[in-house]
Amino acid sequence: EAARGFDKADMRLHAVVARRQRGRIIGGDQGRTLISDGNAWMLEEHVKSPVRLAAMLAPGFPDW
Repeated sequence: EAARGFDKADMRLHAVVARRQRGRIIGGDQGRTLISDGNAWMLEEHVKSPVRLAAMLAPGFPDW
């Protein structure tokens, strides 16, 4: 729901991060795809550390 709201507000980075963090919650193949897609988009936008940027914008998802 958050990602859709960010999409409507034209907040692409926040939408990507919301989807990426959702991938961490759901896990499995679908979760890995969401994480991978989010990281790829951020790297294309010249983000040096997608993990750190995602943690800053959507904290509370520790790396295991």
